[in-house]
Amino acid sequence: MAKGRWIKERKKISKYPKTEHQEKIAEAGKEIGEKCAGREGENFRDCRCKVLAKYFKVECPAYKT
Repeated sequence: MAKGRWIKERKKISKYPKTEHQEKIAEAGKEIGEKCAGREGENFRDCRCKVLAKYFKVECPAYKT
């Protein structure tokens, strides 16, 4: 792309290390995608909650629809 006098290129985003929490979120998201694929509604929410409970050490709330 030709550079004109009005076009300014943006600075590239600098790399920074992921925090432990961000890594946990990424791992949990991948596992939810694998284990909970194809499930719907309460069945999906229950599956997702169990995976998140494993990573973040929390209890699953009772979902009522």
